[in-house]
Amino acid sequence: MFTYAEKWLACDDPNVDLPTSFPYKDDYRFSSTCHDKGHGSKQVVVIGNSHGRALIDGLKYYFRDIYDDLYVISRDLCTPFMSHTMPEHREACQKFEGVWEPLLQNWGNPIDIIIVGLQYLPDLDPIIVDWNSDEYLQAMEEFYRKMSSIAKEIVFIPMVHFNWELEPFMQILQQKLYFGKSLERFHKHFEIEDSYLRNVQRRLDRMKCKKCVKVNYREAWCHNNLCSALDSKNISYFRDTTHVTPYGSLVYGGLLRKLYDQYVGYEIVK
Repeated sequence: MFTYAEKWLACDDPNVDLPTSFPYKDDYRFSSTCHDKGHGSKQVVVIGNSHGRALIDGLKYYFRDIYDDLYVISRDLCTPFMSHTMPEHREACQKFEGVWEPLLQNWGNPIDIIIVGLQYLPDLDPIIVDWNSDEYLQAMEEFYRKMSSIAKEIVFIPMVHFNWELEPFMQILQQKLYFGKSLERFHKHFEIEDSYLRNVQRRLDRMKCKKCVKVNYREAWCHNNLCSALDSKNISYFRDTTHVTPYGSLVYGGLLRKLYDQYVGYEIVK
């Protein structure tokens, strides 16, 4: 399953040269840099960690009429702010905090749309004492405001992703993958874990950013505070407890296109 998912959630060439005059190759090694040519006119850039890379299939399908060039740049396991609080990967991720702004500021063509795709890590979840002096909120706002100053049109920023409890999720996959059983009796809905990254979610709710559109990806498979890992035909959205399959990527892409069309004020094409 994981080989299949990684194959389809990857680019044809995961190490394309980026059209920026910033000398990133000397000091920065991204997990992947992808490019796709579309039929539209806009420059679209996706940045983030593995959750950003997982958007590729959905964007290719739903945004190809929008973009001329689509670039997806990921640095796995890192977030673009507050990485100094991470117990693992601290040194590597801190280094990448400073790359995003100059990388995109020196882009060859003006960037129309920036999509930030990332999972907010539990390690970045300090208790909120005072909003006015909250380091995490300030760091988050500063980063997204920088992205807003670069994008001509819109910046999509993610709310907290859904995170499945490991045991029931793996039970579902095992029955299908290893025993070939029908998933009908495992097609259950699970209550949202509101405690997961609750403080991060509160910061995102409070954060203000010009041109930013907050994307609640839970809306893709959660209704009335209940969520499902499978669609009505027992097709899984997820390949593990938080990363999506190619099918899940298409669902993400549809949600992003709906939000984009609402933002710019015209009807959905697909």
